[in-house]
This record gives sequence, structure tokens and C-alpha cells, in this order.
Amino acid sequence: MSLMRWNSVWGRLGLLLAAFLAGCATTPTPATIQKHEIQGIKNYSELSAAATFAGERVGFGGATAPAAMSQLRSAGYGTVISLRFGDETNVDHGASRQAADAAGLNYLELPLSRRQVSPVTVREILDAMGDPAMQPVYLHCGSASRAAAVWMIGRVHLDGLDRDAATAEVKKIAEKPEAAIRFADGFLEAHPR
Repeated sequence: MSLMRWNSVWGRLGLLLAAFLAGCATTPTPATIQKHEIQGIKNYSELSAAATFAGERVGFGGATAPAAMSQLRSAGYGTVISLRFGDETNVDHGASRQAADAAGLNYLELPLSRRQVSPVTVREILDAMGDPAMQPVYLHCGSASRAAAVWMIGRVHLDGLDRDAATAEVKKIAEKPEAAIRFADGFLEAHPR
């Protein structure tokens, strides 16, 4: 076969491969997020049935009492990530960790400040959420606003979701959505992909 003919065959194969790969690429879509009541959890919501960096199911909440750990395990969660500092109101990481251990949950303390956002901490949180061995993950802070902000950062940076769609998810999760959106927007501006 002549060189020109081989080039034509390889060119067609390249076009077919490109078309196949384009068909395999998925466009990130906004997730379904619903509010539920779980005793001992302020402002609980759950994302389900969406392919995200953190799996198909993620829980979010505000202040979470140690007594809620067994309910979270019963709801199917594998890991609880607390974004709260030990000096925040009604925080007892020791009691929460003990209750999580008793319930068979992983418990991570990754405190996140609204004022001095550490990109290293944000990366640790996103890495933990994205670890299949940790999923499904329940992420909480005091009001679900920091949790929603971290979620928005992950959806934009890792899932490629556009900011408007990510902002709409934050509005369903955060008790204080305006603060969460400002937090996430500030981080995304300072740390673009």
C-alpha cells in the first residue's frame, strides 16, 4: 500500500477515535439535592443520583451532635468530615469521634476558616471526599455554609460544572448561601484551575 494511502487510513482512524472519545465525554450536570430532617443535625441535605468527584451520594449539614453519628451510619454514610474548629460553639470533636467510631464511621477533622482559607486544607477536604474508600461522605460545619462553599469549589474545579449551576447547588445546601458563594467565588478567583 502506498504511503499516501496509509496516511489516509490513519487519518480516518484518528477521526473515528476522536469522534468516539467525544461521545464518551460526559458533561457535568447539576445534582438533585433535597432537605431532610435528621435529629441532631442542623440544616441537613443530601445529594443523590449524580456522578460527582465525591461519588453519587453526598450529605451536608450544619452543627452535628455526636448522637447523630449512628443515624448517619444507618443512612449509609462511611465518613464524617467536620470543617469546624474545636473552639466553635457546641463542638466536641472527642465525643463526635468516639460516637463515629462506635457507629463504624470514619471521622476526619479538617477545620476550615472563612477568613484565612488554606488551599492545602481545601485540597485535603476534596481529596478525602473523592476517595472511594471514604464514600459516601457527610460534610458539615456550623450551618452547612462552609460545606456548601467547599462543594462548589469541588464541583467547579474537579467536575467542571459551570459556576451558575454550582451556585444553584450551594443555594440548596447552605443556610447562608450568599456567604458560601462569596467564600467559594473568592477561592476560585484566587486559585483558578
